[in-house]
Formats: sequence, structure tokens, C-alpha cells
Amino acid sequence: TETAAVVSTYPLASQALGRLRKNGVVQVPVATFLTDMSVHPLWVAEGVDLHLALHEVAAIQAAKHGATDVEICGPLVGPAFRPARSEAEVARERTRFGLPLDRPVALITAGSWGVGEVELTAREIADAGVAVPVTVCGHNDVLRQKLEQAGIGVALGWVADMPALLRASSVVVQNAGGLTSLEAMASGIPVVSYRCLPGHGVTNAAALDEAGLAAWIRSERRLGKALVEALAAGPVPAPRSAHSADRMVIALAGGVPEEPLLEVAS
Repeated sequence: TETAAVVSTYPLASQALGRLRKNGVVQVPVATFLTDMSVHPLWVAEGVDLHLALHEVAAIQAAKHGATDVEICGPLVGPAFRPARSEAEVARERTRFGLPLDRPVALITAGSWGVGEVELTAREIADAGVAVPVTVCGHNDVLRQKLEQAGIGVALGWVADMPALLRASSVVVQNAGGLTSLEAMASGIPVVSYRCLPGHGVTNAAALDEAGLAAWIRSERRLGKALVEALAAGPVPAPRSAHSADRMVIALAGGVPEEPLLEVAS
């Protein structure tokens, strides 16, 4: 099967693809999906045909960095990331991961390396008493062992089935603002930002908060109340004007999407 379009989800890949596209080496359309709500200049590459943004906040930032064709779309994640179909499904997934059935679950994510103030975040969520902290430690076995020995909530290592774990959760507490946030939104789970990583973690938290997609909790004193508010409010619905990312890519590749496309930023 011939390639009809190329989609990048990483800034350096977009830079390479943009140059190849501009020089005629890549002869099919190239799109960049901005997995960060805060758009670093490296995300915008000359030669890329289309930049896809989750929200107007990211679209405006991309345009300021020189992107000439920006569209707002829904999260570009795998189809397995979806809301739970029933309470029975939630209970089934919780049982599978060894999570409590009778209390809200706060899923703490910190990337595959499990970096940042993750242990402190888990302790503070446990102390707040609003939800049981469930920490995805990724490949950070030292962190997982510390949490297990201290008896702080549930500590998991590398999780192969994140779609199921997200459906088992009540709220996601993240510190970087990248793809996991989008996967949680697609799964119908509210997201909050807390104790974010310096640099992109902080700028993403600010942009997600500005967009109204994830509250940025800036102090421990606010943590408990913010978690209660997030649990009560539930997930933030996608903008009505946002089209699905896959249909936009199909249109870029010369196919015919099932719905008309609207240019929202340029």
C-alpha cells in the first residue's frame, strides 16, 4: 500500500519531515499533531502542510511561531482510549488492577520514567483523603518500591493496557501535560495538573488551565478541594467545532471525509 500522508507527533520528527517535504524528498502531505497544549517553536516546521491542535490556545501559539495552516481537532489517540460503557466495566477493570471498588481513584501519571515529585504527590493525595492514589511508576522501580513499602495507595510498574487503567480511574493527576492527558480526555476522565515538571510541564499546565481542559493546582492547600471539584465536574467536553483528527488527515491525503472541515486558525 502506498503512503498517502505522514503524521508526526514529535517536534524533532516534524522538523526532519518538514525539511524533507520542502526539498521534495517526501512527496505526500505531512501533518503535525501537537501533543503539547503549550507549543514550543520546535513544534512548527517549515514544509509541514498541516498542524493539528487540540484547542484554540495551542492553535494561536502555533500560528505565532509561524504555522500557516492550523486546524483544531479532537485528540489523536488510539481507538482503545474510550469512555467506560458501564459501571460493571469500571468494576471489572478495577478488580483486574487491584484497585478499590468503593472509593474514587486518582491516577498519578509521570511518563515512562516516573520522574518528578511523584512520591510527594501520592502522599499528599492520600493525606487529602478525597481519592486513593494509584501511581503509574513506569520503569522507575525504585519509586514503585518506595510507595509499596510506605503503603501509599497502589503503586504500579509498567502498564501495558493504559486504556483499561484509565477507564478504571476517576481522575488523572499529571505533571507533564503531554499525550497521557489527551488519552485521559478521550477516555472521559477529568484531568488536573499538579507538581509539574519544570519547563514544558509548567507551560503545558498553564495552557491546559487557560483552555479550561485541566485545572492547574498550584499549592497543596488547594489539592483536596480541586480534586473534589474535578470529580464533581467530570470530563471537559470537546469543542463542538472540533473535527476528528483522523478525518482531517484523510482529507489532507486526498480522501473525502464524512463531514466538512473548518479552518480555525492560520
